[in-house]
Amino acid sequence: MINFAFKKLVFLTILVLPACEAPKTNTFTSQAKDLFGIFGSNKNKPSSVNGSKSSTMTKLELNSIVETSAASAILDGSFLEAVKSSVADDPDVLSAKAKYQAKLASIALVKSKKEFKFDGALLGGIEDLTDETVGAVAIINGNKVIHDGGKIDSYISRDEFLASAALAEYKIILNEKTYEALSAWVNLKRYSTLNEMVQSRLAVLAPLIQQLEQVADAGLGDASQVAAAERTVNMIKVTEKEVTQQLAQAEVAFKNIYGAVASGIAFDGGMITTALPSSDEQIVLTSAPTVLLNYARYGAAVANYNSVMAKDSFDVGFEAKIQRPLGGSNFDSDESIGFVVRRIIHDGGSLKAEKLVYAAQVSAALDALKSSIRATDKKVKEAKEASTSIRDAIKIANTNAKNVKDEIGYLRQQLIIGQSSLDSVLSAEARLYEAEAKSINLASDQYLSELIVLGVLGKLALIFELN
Repeated sequence: MINFAFKKLVFLTILVLPACEAPKTNTFTSQAKDLFGIFGSNKNKPSSVNGSKSSTMTKLELNSIVETSAASAILDGSFLEAVKSSVADDPDVLSAKAKYQAKLASIALVKSKKEFKFDGALLGGIEDLTDETVGAVAIINGNKVIHDGGKIDSYISRDEFLASAALAEYKIILNEKTYEALSAWVNLKRYSTLNEMVQSRLAVLAPLIQQLEQVADAGLGDASQVAAAERTVNMIKVTEKEVTQQLAQAEVAFKNIYGAVASGIAFDGGMITTALPSSDEQIVLTSAPTVLLNYARYGAAVANYNSVMAKDSFDVGFEAKIQRPLGGSNFDSDESIGFVVRRIIHDGGSLKAEKLVYAAQVSAALDALKSSIRATDKKVKEAKEASTSIRDAIKIANTNAKNVKDEIGYLRQQLIIGQSSLDSVLSAEARLYEAEAKSINLASDQYLSELIVLGVLGKLALIFELN
């Protein structure tokens, strides 16, 4: 039997020791926790994964995975619902969210190292063949870290920053997938409009083309003018084939993301344009997911370095052990309780080498952070400048299209009275298509530039209520 005094000591120890905390030796750790509080707020973080001791996981068959891998967005609602549903169910987005959830769970695992731990063992069997001693012994061990120089705090800080990095990666993928979903819609709109335009041009030109074929078959008119007109017609038909092919490719890309072509939903470019920062002062690089990702990696590198520095200190822990023989066991009863102090006396220089390695990693992470800030700033400003230039080019293209329309009107009137040729009218119609197509392509490119700005700054997914 364990005496009453020992029981009392163990009981008081269990009550008091959980309140003991290792001293906060690392100021960067507290900064990491504050930053993680921002990253991991309930508003933005995905729900945590709940595990079960009794549940097991069944592997899915490949055929069933293939059958359920196709995209299926909501295409009977609004533009916002269609984009949001396609991105939210994207496998890459769900994978990044799961990785973030795993990183969150790892923080609790590291924090558990500070808690009081018990383990027990029951040994039974033949203890001595010669003496024919058979018995069993029960052993219970308990321990708690009292002071470790800040190693556990540094590990916690590191895992919090790694979770922050995982969240930033999730935001990056979320914005990238939103960009892909919207760019697929922009290109579908681009090529469907171009296809409608070229078909309308061919419908307008059909009587002229028929007239040209009659002239060519009859061998009438100037041969050079007929040949030039035929080249113009062939050029328009080649353009039609190219646009048809591009439209088919755009439809394939759209179906891959949304599951089907959304014929009843109009593309809402106003949602994108109104969300753009109106000035350089409104471009907040510190909210860009790529910058946040590299800052989190830098924080994790600092925490790793601090954990190595903490190794060069005393470790103080509380340990208790109770050993009791059962049956005919020859094991002696044993009870021990107290504090244990450990310190590395000589490690052959491994700690010094570790410090150099992790210090270099901190320097590399800091430089990577600075590089990402520059690259993000450059990409945003280039896209904004491209958008501004395209806007001016659209005005010029629209003016050109209007001028060509006026020219076609004059040429058609002159054709009636024989003062212009069929080739002149056909060439003008081809130029009109080129001018209108230029305007459509420029407008599409402008949307893509705006999408790049919002995506890099991490605002694109927020427009569609994705977080």
